[in-house]
Amino acid sequence: MDSTSPGRAVTDRNPSKLASRGVCPEDAHRGSRQVNAIQRHAPTSAAQHGEGPWLSIILPAHNEASCIEQVVGDFCAAAAALARADRGVEILVVDDASQDATAAIVRRVAPPTGVSVRVVQRTTQGGYGRALTTGFEAAAGTWLFFSDADGQFEADQLPGFLNAIKEDGVDMIIGYRSPRHDPWHRRLMGRLWTAVVRNALRVPARDVNCAFKAFRRSDVRRMRLSSDGALINAELLHKARRMDLTIAQRPVRHRARLSGDASGARPDVILRALGELLRYRVRSRWTRGGS
Repeated sequence: MDSTSPGRAVTDRNPSKLASRGVCPEDAHRGSRQVNAIQRHAPTSAAQHGEGPWLSIILPAHNEASCIEQVVGDFCAAAAALARADRGVEILVVDDASQDATAAIVRRVAPPTGVSVRVVQRTTQGGYGRALTTGFEAAAGTWLFFSDADGQFEADQLPGFLNAIKEDGVDMIIGYRSPRHDPWHRRLMGRLWTAVVRNALRVPARDVNCAFKAFRRSDVRRMRLSSDGALINAELLHKARRMDLTIAQRPVRHRARLSGDASGARPDVILRALGELLRYRVRSRWTRGGS
């Protein structure tokens, strides 16, 4: 698929960080999602001692049978490097009603020590945003990270990416594709979308839709995210700004997806995202009297 405790007030002039101000809006929480089943594999040693994982890696997937084994295997290797003696790492693949063998392939993966793999299987396709929020709700980690399940991002860069948690003491880390290996029209649409979101929601991110982000589970649950589709990244960053979370931006390596076709640049997807952005902006201004 393409694409909470209050934050600490931190003063920093490093351009790689974004310090925002505001209050999280009290959006009405969406009803329960339809989830068919959760399959568990190889529980971590930490889980056996009653502790949850310190990190949950969330991969939304729809019809990714041709590449999901490689992607999950790569993230298993990265997760093994991140697992701690007392707390492990879990990988959640949210299967958004795939019509192929995506879920079955993931269930066959044998994770390394300290890593668990779960499939969260939806019975109806809900869209990219709904798949992500389903994963956020099912995750057990103190920190959450999400990426795409189509292989656009190399998993071995995750440990270095997460170093900002210790180095900068931030509440959220977001990636920006550098360079972005997509056709020219997708790169153009990505730049235009980022410009529109920055202007409409005052979100100073370099690459709004980059699917390489990490944050605390407690923070994202307070956000009560409501976007079902492509707006999910913009809503996440906008509510982080309102919650006064500190954000670090890091470049991440990007490559063409391993298989399949991306849908993010289709006219119908773009129009739907713009409509969702307009409705969200109006609702946000109405509930808080401003941005």
